[in-house]
Amino acid sequence: LRPTLYGSLGALAVVLVAFPFTVHVQWAALVMVVLLGGVGFMTTTPLQMLVMNKAKDAPTLASASNHSAFNLANAGGAWLGGVAIAAGWGWTSPALVGAVLAVIGLAIAATAGFLDRDRDPEKPSRVVAGGLRTRAR
Repeated sequence: LRPTLYGSLGALAVVLVAFPFTVHVQWAALVMVVLLGGVGFMTTTPLQMLVMNKAKDAPTLASASNHSAFNLANAGGAWLGGVAIAAGWGWTSPALVGAVLAVIGLAIAATAGFLDRDRDPEKPSRVVAGGLRTRAR
């Protein structure tokens, strides 16, 4: 799940950076809009699955909270895009703001994955001399 999440967030950032440069050519803008929709939806599934895997005792609450977080992020992103336009950065600047947010999201996801690597129940660990825990190979 995590590699899919990392790849989709990276692809989202790339598409959002490319969008302002392609938006003035109709066919290229169409391709970018389709790609944007695809990578945008590709991000939500691994996030939802990771949340559901972590919240085994309260899946309904976790799912509702995750959906609420998506809605808050949607509103916050729209607001930041409006701030960029109001600052005079141009009509395509919200895409660049979105790219920055995608990179921030990728950094947060990678940090969470790094911190969670030793707690992954799917990867067994073994005890070696001295009581140190290492990953099973």
